[in-house]
Amino acid sequence: MSLGLLNKSILKISGTSSKELLNSLITQDINNLTKQTPIYTLFLNSKGRVLFSSIIYELEENSYALEIAKEKLMDLAQHIHKYDLTKETEFSQLEDYCIAISHTQQDLLYKDPRNQQLPFRGIIKKDESLNFNQPIDQEYENLRLKLTIPEDFDFIYEKSLANDLNLEELNGISFNKGCYLGQEMSSRTKHIKSTKNRLITLNNNRFSINNYGCDIYNNEDLVGKSFSYNGNYALAIIKRNITDLSNLTIK
Repeated sequence: MSLGLLNKSILKISGTSSKELLNSLITQDINNLTKQTPIYTLFLNSKGRVLFSSIIYELEENSYALEIAKEKLMDLAQHIHKYDLTKETEFSQLEDYCIAISHTQQDLLYKDPRNQQLPFRGIIKKDESLNFNQPIDQEYENLRLKLTIPEDFDFIYEKSLANDLNLEELNGISFNKGCYLGQEMSSRTKHIKSTKNRLITLNNNRFSINNYGCDIYNNEDLVGKSFSYNGNYALAIIKRNITDLSNLTIK
């Protein structure tokens, strides 16, 4: 049985210029997208800071579905619309469909572009065969945290840099495509290795993190903050120069 993710919505974008519009705003190359291979990407602001993350699916020629955190759908639509100079792109929410995951491959479910250890993923029509009993499948969430894979709620909006979040390793950034919004900062931090932070997974059996935004200290120095967590793991952004985690404490 597939699990429908209640914390995700789907934004449909279509129109003759939709491909070029999206490619000018995302960090991944839309030319890598096919109907069988969705892409993981980021939307940045002009300073290279992370606004949104999304998995993009091709529906048909010049028609795309963007997976986005439910509470950020309108913000993402407005962001893209702002840069639509032709004003011919159509925006709609696919309310009768949902993002579904399954640990076995099925029709319309594809390998997760971020990490192939994650469940198969795709867009399917809502019906009684879907399990909507849990907002997030706990087995999936445990695996996501273990693999150090962030969601939108693991970003500091308009402050996090893509390279702080290890997103190149999740196939979220192409350094070979043409220009896109925020590219200059993203490329600069890549080539001169100037990122100050990194995303890590902590053993939560040791730290007992039970809230977002807990301060993380190395001895007496504030070095990071926590984000997603469960009983086993927690994601945190810490200063890149901290390599010995044995002295970390939570306050």
